[in-house]
Amino acid sequence: MIKTILAILLLLNLGVASLHIATAHSAQISISSDGVDIHYEVHGKGEPTLVFIHGWSCDRSYWRAQVEYFAKQYQVITIDLAGHGESGTNRSEWNLRDYGTDVVSVVNALQLEKLVLVGHSLGGHVALEVASLMQERVLMVIGADSLHDLSATFSEEEMTALVQAMETDFRATAQDMVRSQMFLPEADISLVEAVASDIGSAPPAIAIDTLKGYDRWTKKERGETLSKLRVPIHVINSREYRGTNIAAAKGLAYSFEATLMPKIGHFVMLENPPMFNKLLAELIESVANNVQVIENYIPPPNVSGR
Repeated sequence: MIKTILAILLLLNLGVASLHIATAHSAQISISSDGVDIHYEVHGKGEPTLVFIHGWSCDRSYWRAQVEYFAKQYQVITIDLAGHGESGTNRSEWNLRDYGTDVVSVVNALQLEKLVLVGHSLGGHVALEVASLMQERVLMVIGADSLHDLSATFSEEEMTALVQAMETDFRATAQDMVRSQMFLPEADISLVEAVASDIGSAPPAIAIDTLKGYDRWTKKERGETLSKLRVPIHVINSREYRGTNIAAAKGLAYSFEATLMPKIGHFVMLENPPMFNKLLAELIESVANNVQVIENYIPPPNVSGR
């Protein structure tokens, strides 16, 4: 889905001479709980397994810079959620819990055990649903400019106005959102236009229904998901794009920490891959080290008489 110019920009940012990550990698297919084909890619080896979940109206190609970087040390999974990229569209309702089962279908197909879930934007919220469905396998949820305010919801007026604008002219409304809200003024215009073109080309009905599903989730299901979740959450968010309500999150989540990236917009993994990858690598390493300590722990001998 993502255009050639975006792949070239990623390569320039990474300083990579080869164009191989701009070519399509052979996808595998799992079947979600409602029978939808879910396309995904597997790269590299090593634990924990990193599962990358894209945002609204995007696809797995948005993680190319992370695949290139992390597959040298870890197994990396990128997924097209239903209705996105190459995955199927035969679903009657588009909501976060079903998107969560898309990811679970891939995890089960590959029999993965030790997971770090990384979700951009809407994908961070989907990651919470995934973690709630398989807490024993998830070591951490990491949001990439996501989970800004776990207490916030759209007002009815805001949601109605947004939906009406998108139903009138989805492409123009979506592209205007990208250009005016998701990047800083100094962002690379070629990158802005590539993302605007991608998101504006998404299937309108699926994109709009997904926003409605997200709205319902924040008002009815998010609290339930957070209340039973016992997995640490850490976000790598833009300092400028939106505020991150850390205090609210700490009051609602089992464990919540935030790292804020300066001078960057909403697409943190695309706009500055080296910085984002460095911050993400530090989090993953800390998780991996903790797992290793636990696995190597030898309990003290039982001393009788005490």
